[in-house]
Amino acid sequence: MKTVLDSNAEYYRDFNNVGVSYADAEHWDNYCVWFETYANFAMSFDLAFRCCAVYEENPRVYNSDFLENACYYMAENTSINVGSFMMIFKAFMA
Repeated sequence: MKTVLDSNAEYYRDFNNVGVSYADAEHWDNYCVWFETYANFAMSFDLAFRCCAVYEENPRVYNSDFLENACYYMAENTSINVGSFMMIFKAFMA
């Protein structure tokens, strides 16, 4: 039995529970591997972002590239504090 970490698009073909086409499976595979790696970081970033956005008059919406960069930053840096996230948030909202 293959798993998501095998990075094999054949696993996601039409006969599995996911039911995506072969062309979509290549992208789906990348997303599943990314989500398995950064799920906790993505959820914590989204929660923090939404909490900070409450205080903005016209909050912006982040895209997938910004989320990926933020997750990578959290995964690679162990000395993160609230001030560094506030700086990132304020720079994004400017």
